[in-house]
Amino acid sequence: MTKSEALRKDLESKSILKVGGAFDAMSAKLVENSGFDAVWAGSFAISATHALPDASILTMTEFFDAASSMSSTCEIPIIADCDTGYGGPNNVRYMVQKYENAGISSICIEDKTFPKQNSLLENGKNDLLSEKEFVAKILAAKEARSNKNFIIIARVEALISGAGMNEALKRAVAYENAGADAILIHSKQKTPDEIFEFTDSWKGSAPMIPLAFQEPSWMWWAFDLYMLKPMYKYLMLTGKF
Repeated sequence: MTKSEALRKDLESKSILKVGGAFDAMSAKLVENSGFDAVWAGSFAISATHALPDASILTMTEFFDAASSMSSTCEIPIIADCDTGYGGPNNVRYMVQKYENAGISSICIEDKTFPKQNSLLENGKNDLLSEKEFVAKILAAKEARSNKNFIIIARVEALISGAGMNEALKRAVAYENAGADAILIHSKQKTPDEIFEFTDSWKGSAPMIPLAFQEPSWMWWAFDLYMLKPMYKYLMLTGKF
């Protein structure tokens, strides 16, 4: 069974998937050894290892190199955070082919404009791409994959941008209909109430992926900065003599 097949099987059979964030091959191996189901190759963490903000500064090449090294090291699936897809539908099509050929099991793209800013940045810019334009990216991704078990995740940023619950739900439906295998949703709120409202209102069949909160009815529990935060704290402590 390939890693993509294993991830697809887990999505269909497990009530929760535990996904740990990593930024290179070693941190990904530590995630695997800690018992997680999959590795999240997060753009925030990978950017941070280059001393850069999560703001579309690195190119696809740097993110791909990090994710592919994780894939060659780990026996568990790698889910690559691909920001806005590094361009339009043609860029997404090329990206999917490259990531799939490297043995990466899944890509996640979000519906913000390029260049993006981190979703939780105070007073950050979180403009949304039009629903039609993002659907075109999902369609391109679906057409480009050679294996149906390669997972395409659509990240809905309507709650982050302030566009509201109805817009978030409308976009999630459109993205699932376009071929997204899972929907990632999160919020700036300090409580999970907005996420709960979304999941209670969701009528689709695609798995829900929250980034920040734990809820047993969701398919996915992602520890986005699982390895980066303790490493940073350790380096700060050991650097004080």
